[in-house]
Amino acid sequence: MSPDQIAALCEQFCHETATGTYSEQSQSLRLLENGINFPSLKYDELMAAIIGLSEVLLRPGLNAVIDRDHYALWAWCGELLLGPMAQIKIHNQNIMPHEINELYKVTIRAALAHCKRPTNQPQEVLLSEFMNPSTATHLKNSCSIILAYLTFPLLEALLKQVCSEYVSQDAKIIKEFSRLNKKGEPYTSEIGGEAGISILLNLLYDHVANPELKALLNRYRNHLQSTENSVDAFALIYHWRCSSLHGTTNYPTIGGIILNLCLLLSTYQIKDSFEDYLREGNMAWPRSVSGGPSFDNFYPPECFLKPLEG
Repeated sequence: MSPDQIAALCEQFCHETATGTYSEQSQSLRLLENGINFPSLKYDELMAAIIGLSEVLLRPGLNAVIDRDHYALWAWCGELLLGPMAQIKIHNQNIMPHEINELYKVTIRAALAHCKRPTNQPQEVLLSEFMNPSTATHLKNSCSIILAYLTFPLLEALLKQVCSEYVSQDAKIIKEFSRLNKKGEPYTSEIGGEAGISILLNLLYDHVANPELKALLNRYRNHLQSTENSVDAFALIYHWRCSSLHGTTNYPTIGGIILNLCLLLSTYQIKDSFEDYLREGNMAWPRSVSGGPSFDNFYPPECFLKPLEG
């Protein structure tokens, strides 16, 4: 299926569910229902799926509806970017610092926390195998808030990587670039100044993104603005980040769409070697299925596996 067809399916789904009503007709527009196999997606198809499923995920009023499509996307991107074969590249080629690598893996695990393998065993028995059942239950029920808090430092870290020509990993500006101040007036950034998430997002868009990535970012921004009637999506992300990390407000529904922006950036970074990642990712996960699920693998999502015996 072409990127345009993937985008059209997601747009049609959003149109069919604009009133908040989900029907058999709307469910028939899901990507998995239309034969999409995420491990088979080419670069441009995967990028289209990330943006399309962002539009499907977060709806007006900050309502988030997570579907099997999202679990499949997150699990496959985890396998592609962070799975066993990708880890070899990460360590041998110094692709990302260990701290970002670990944060990324934890973030995707949080996104997949509700994707449970079918089982006849009582839930409390399964939870007690890992930790105190009451603590495990609370963490599982709070995974949406946990995901939202994890995505912001991950996004900032990835933005600094993508914009490394201009910004160091400690957020210091190392190369001048033009930008607009709060009054909309142009000025040149000062070397040695600090680049927060708002500056990084605009730097990415204005000076780093190629036309292809900029077009995808436009779709992402337009959708985000429509969900909150916001003037600027990047300003909205900045507001969410500050409100969350300063303890003013919790946003349990935004973690998935911020994660999708992270996945968009990471997939963009591996564009030139995407075929290698794709081939190696498809070597790793079938071994996991045949030999039993591995803690190192992300794909397939747990809820796609055969039920556990009681």
